[in-house]
Amino acid sequence: MTAMTPATPTDETSAQAVARLEAEGFDGTFYVRPGGMLECAACHSTFDATNARIESMQRFEGNEDPGDGEIVVGIVCAVCGEKGVLVLGYGPASDPDAQDVLAKLVDGRP
Repeated sequence: MTAMTPATPTDETSAQAVARLEAEGFDGTFYVRPGGMLECAACHSTFDATNARIESMQRFEGNEDPGDGEIVVGIVCAVCGEKGVLVLGYGPASDPDAQDVLAKLVDGRP
């Protein structure tokens, strides 16, 4: 497994990507916590982002500034298997905790 590299942008919007993933069963909620940690709302476990399984990933550039974008990730909880969507900002204006999680996500997809 290698460190996550943002996927290639598409014509889909981030809101459409979230809606599509939710329709595919990724309806759980995850919260970003300090230190590259994630919290699963279903089981209330906190785990290192390196342990989340990535099922889907798309990068979206900001409309005004390409450095202000989002990454929509379909992930699976490392503890209970809950599937959910995580939306992370990247670029100079992004939250430092989100940047830590993004740096730790490991893309194990073939």
